[in-house]
Amino acid sequence: ELLAYVQMRLGVVADLARVAVSKVHEGNAKAALTSPVWARPLWTSWMQGVDPGRLGGIADVYGLQAYYPETGLVAREIDHALRFVPAEKLLLMQTLMRGHHRSLSDLIGKVDLAAEAGVRSFSLYNYGMAPTPVLEWVRGVAEHLGNRSG
Repeated sequence: ELLAYVQMRLGVVADLARVAVSKVHEGNAKAALTSPVWARPLWTSWMQGVDPGRLGGIADVYGLQAYYPETGLVAREIDHALRFVPAEKLLLMQTLMRGHHRSLSDLIGKVDLAAEAGVRSFSLYNYGMAPTPVLEWVRGVAEHLGNRSG
């Protein structure tokens, strides 16, 4: 019974996502869907009704919320996501919270992991909650990415 329920729930979420993406496309915009609540491994997404493979196939962009202080855990999430979502559709999302990064170089290391795996889209956010020194990391990441691309 549990398997049948989980399969039904994954289908309902995917159907709702298809409707939402269709509406976004009607407005000539790209649709992004994301992994579920941060701080949970991507492989547990099914518990929240999310199938990364299905949603990655429906959306134009699939956002990976890999919010871990440990670079190894971010690498695990990227690796898992790339099993279901092509690198060109994957967006690595990172907060600007000190609890998730010990330093700018720590954040850049996570971005580099994703870039080396083929990911080309990155998102930094939570600007309103970031202290001033951490806001300066945005420029550091942008400059680093600019230097990587030549």
